[in-house]
Amino acid sequence: SGDKYATNLASRTAVGFDANGRMMIIQIDGSIAVGHNKRGLDMKRLADLLIKHGAVNAINMDGGGSSAMAFAHELINYPSDNQPPSCHASGEYQCERPVSTVLCIHDQEAEAIVPVQGSIVSTAGLMFGGCILFAIGSLGALALRQYHWWC
Repeated sequence: SGDKYATNLASRTAVGFDANGRMMIIQIDGSIAVGHNKRGLDMKRLADLLIKHGAVNAINMDGGGSSAMAFAHELINYPSDNQPPSCHASGEYQCERPVSTVLCIHDQEAEAIVPVQGSIVSTAGLMFGGCILFAIGSLGALALRQYHWWC
């Protein structure tokens, strides 16, 4: 938590928007290793990478074993969790962690786009709404974990 979260090298997932409102998603693989074998980004390097790619607004979504990315129903990264229940009990293998929140991106068909006169949807508004949904999901996950509702 705190400084350790910000300074540790770890898997990271972030979403940002450039000055033209184009969305970017950055997912960096990391590891649970220590010392010279550790890989990933700390929060400063993640921010620098977002800025380098033109982000003017961005949010860190999650990190560690929770940073999993899929495309067309296939996992396309190497998550860094190694603990049950998501991984083998031996802890020898890294895998994705079950999470309570996801960000889904879908193609939008051109004919389905209908401009609404007087409607203003800002990048900041979308990100704020995403933060609220993430917070609600996180609180729900903590409640489940604390009270063992899944057993």
